Amino acid sequence: TNYNFEKDKFYSLFVVGADSTFRNIVALDNFDSLSGSNGKAYIRYINAIPDSSRPVVKMSINGTAVVNNPAAFAGVSEFAAIDPGTIAVDISNDANIKASRNIEVVAKKAYTVLFIGKPGQTGGKELQIRFIENGTLADSNANR
Repeated sequence: TNYNFEKDKFYSLFVVGADSTFRNIVALDNFDSLSGSNGKAYIRYINAIPDSSRPVVKMSINGTAVVNNPAAFAGVSEFAAIDPGTIAVDISNDANIKASRNIEVVAKKAYTVLFIGKPGQTGGKELQIRFIENGTLADSNANR
């Protein structure tokens, strides 16, 4: 697959699939539109759980929902601004997909939550919620 990458832009590559069928997902990391001076952290997610359902992704801080959306397989959300602190993350389809964990997020940082694994599997292939820190945002968008 060919991709056209723009100069001075950031991208993430995710490889999703199961067994012997995989595909590449390229996401534009729109860091230039995220503020580092508003006291917020930013979070997005990718659903890499191979299943035909659209499990619901919920993220909340102190009981207040910041994300509550169905997530298609291989779908990457936009970054959402959130208050720093402990965020509760959950993915569920009320059937064979159910995972949750807490993640500590810090102001001026961007994160990607990874929903991975195969429903019903064990031995390292079970459903998991992992995350990566994409980076620290500058106070200003100027000269990026």
